[in-house]
Amino acid sequence: MTEPKEPAKGKKARQLAASLAPVAQSVGATVLEGDRLAPQLDTRTVVSGLARQCGQLLRMTPLFLRGDFLVTVDEETGRTDPMDATRFVSWAEGFLSFGQYEGSGDAQSFKPKSISTELASKILAADPFRRELRPLRGVHDVALPTWANPENTAVRLLPAGYDEESGIFTAPAFEYKTDMPPEEAWNFFLELYSQFPFSEGTPLEKNRSFAVQMAAHFTAFGRLLLMDVFRPAFVYLANQPGSGKTLLARLAIAPVFGPVAVETFPRSEEEQKKQLVTLVLEGRTYAFFDNVKGYLSSEPLEQFLTAERITGRILGASKNMTGPNLAIVFISGNDLRLSADMKRRSLVCDLFCAHEATERQISSPISDTWPSRRETRSRFLSALWSLMNHWQAQGCPRLTERLLPSFESFSAIVGGLVTTANFANPIEAPETQMDETGQAWRLLLQALADRVPTGSTHDYPVDDAMKVAEELGVLDTLTAGGRDERKTFGQRIRQWRGRRFLDNQGREFEFGKKRNGNGALYPVTVFKQAGEE
Repeated sequence: MTEPKEPAKGKKARQLAASLAPVAQSVGATVLEGDRLAPQLDTRTVVSGLARQCGQLLRMTPLFLRGDFLVTVDEETGRTDPMDATRFVSWAEGFLSFGQYEGSGDAQSFKPKSISTELASKILAADPFRRELRPLRGVHDVALPTWANPENTAVRLLPAGYDEESGIFTAPAFEYKTDMPPEEAWNFFLELYSQFPFSEGTPLEKNRSFAVQMAAHFTAFGRLLLMDVFRPAFVYLANQPGSGKTLLARLAIAPVFGPVAVETFPRSEEEQKKQLVTLVLEGRTYAFFDNVKGYLSSEPLEQFLTAERITGRILGASKNMTGPNLAIVFISGNDLRLSADMKRRSLVCDLFCAHEATERQISSPISDTWPSRRETRSRFLSALWSLMNHWQAQGCPRLTERLLPSFESFSAIVGGLVTTANFANPIEAPETQMDETGQAWRLLLQALADRVPTGSTHDYPVDDAMKVAEELGVLDTLTAGGRDERKTFGQRIRQWRGRRFLDNQGREFEFGKKRNGNGALYPVTVFKQAGEE
């Protein structure tokens, strides 16, 4: 007859208890015999000594120090729970036995007795206790990369459990493949994002806004590479609802963090400060402020984006607490305008729909829940690790030019990751600001291209181009402030010469200029797509 199998939790408890025995002996505690190996601590001693012993004995348990907060981590789910004096009284008894010794010599015995919440509070607050605990810098349900050497020229994936070097606890809910070829990963992202109306009108691999989306992916996936550097906000702007800005943010967040929490950004700066303080003191790893409206100018948010640590008072606490700022900020908005200070602290992903966004024909619609599904997350993580591993094979090259001020280290690492993957530079400023006028020009150029057969060129005289602009209702916008409408139009349209875009049918085209005997002509060349005869 076979012996009944010991439950996994029971086995883990016995292993942990056994590991405590030598620690107990090293600090002068005795150990109970039998199945439950629990170090015995005599509470009739000074608090500092008792606190130090507790810290040493509990160091290898799931109790951690996160900033100024004490938390426990569930090894199966990764859930974190705060530790306070009331909870500590019973929780600690799973690993220690408090009490007093009675009698003497061979007749001496240990009488267990629960400590008071007052004593528990003193232990939890004691520096000797806190110094012994391990710092917790994050909890994830998937293996993330971190630096593999002091020179930061190699990366490694974290193992399950607590990693002493990084301070990260990994409770893997699922694994993902780590051998996807870089070409497959590259094509995965291009195919997935081909249906989004990124501005700039260039093919995805050359598109700045798409490169910003890839930067958002690498910032989330590579957050452990960026723990000690400032990170800009990722801002998704669109000219109308339904363009896909919220979905893009979800796609960047969900592979690493799972189901995405969305919140509203408060109007008052006092409420903004409270929300950002809570974000840090709760140890959250990202914040997604969706559908922000109007004009975004926020001193608390600007300070937040360039702060290593945040101090504040969490709701219900009686004193100020300090925590590391680990959160990545995502923001979305339709026709949202950014202040100058927010612009220089943000990477902006522009979306522009020339027609009604809700009427777009999408061959493979993405549901709101798809990004958080296990198989989806696994696919994204495999692709991200493939491209990061490719970057590692090149020696982890950094971007060296035109770095974002105040975010130089971030720009070098993330810019290097994205450009090494053969995408555009996400740090580079947009060549043309996508304000109302810029969008109007884009609308006109795409409309001109729509009328040109594939694989041919059509020369538009300036009057014909102006007529199309008038039909679209944007001519006044394009010539606003000019004395001579025709001359102003001709001068301003020149800025788009030599630029390539995608028209409303997804065809690549180039806008140019040439002269003939009757004046300027504007040729629009629509290229054949790969595989077309």
